Amino acid sequence: MSSAARATAPTTQKPLYDAFVNGMPAVEQLEPCPICQTALLLLDEKGLPFNRQYVERGNRPDWLRKVAGNQMPVIRDLDLDPQQWVVGLPDISRHLEERHPETPLGTIGTAAGTPTSQAPHADADGLWSAFLSYLEAAPGDDEQELATLEKQLREVKQELADKRYLQGNSNISAADLALVPRLHHIMTALPELKMRPVAESTWFLLLQNWQMPDDMGTVEEYVDRVRHRDSFRNSTTPSQDIINHWRDHQDKNSKKYRKRHDGRKKRNNVPVT
Repeated sequence: MSSAARATAPTTQKPLYDAFVNGMPAVEQLEPCPICQTALLLLDEKGLPFNRQYVERGNRPDWLRKVAGNQMPVIRDLDLDPQQWVVGLPDISRHLEERHPETPLGTIGTAAGTPTSQAPHADADGLWSAFLSYLEAAPGDDEQELATLEKQLREVKQELADKRYLQGNSNISAADLALVPRLHHIMTALPELKMRPVAESTWFLLLQNWQMPDDMGTVEEYVDRVRHRDSFRNSTTPSQDIINHWRDHQDKNSKKYRKRHDGRKKRNNVPVT
């Protein structure tokens, strides 16, 4: 196997899966990739022993490209045909749910050729699209993108209501494991990378670092609740790495939005990282 992918230290139990994620093999650390983190969270929350295989983005081995193209994450079920690969988060969540129903989490999105058995409660993709649009929008010309992002955040708050998790007060679900890594990236990166207006007069416009709206305490508590789970701590990326990643993304993808034109197209093929 190429040095571009290397497993972490073996667990005390026999591994049931190999999990291939974007990462840095030299330091055995996940790159800033909320989708890959969700795959690790699913495996961990189901209590399944697995090998973490970190793969460098710019040094993906040919055998993995043949298996998955540019998609990540990828898992291999070691109890089945070793050449049987499960590619992409929807198929991974479906496979794990079917193979290990004793710890039910539900599924994420739509698996290949199969209607979803449980749609995520909150619109994680819509939230992510709003985050990217706001991150990329030019300062002073991003009011609509900010309003859309905060609308998405309030929808998460409404979905939570008085619940600890999206499905209720007791059990975490796949929907939570898909949503919280994205919220974590948003809450980590935006305060360092975006400014928002807080006051305006004839003479000046007062700005401050972006922060969660004042009425988002329920969402912040929800994110912290998941952050404190062992599965999240075992799979997260250092905050400064997340900030640096999205700063690079912002520098490469910044767009000058012009409000006098209303014909902007909705983002399709939303990138994850």
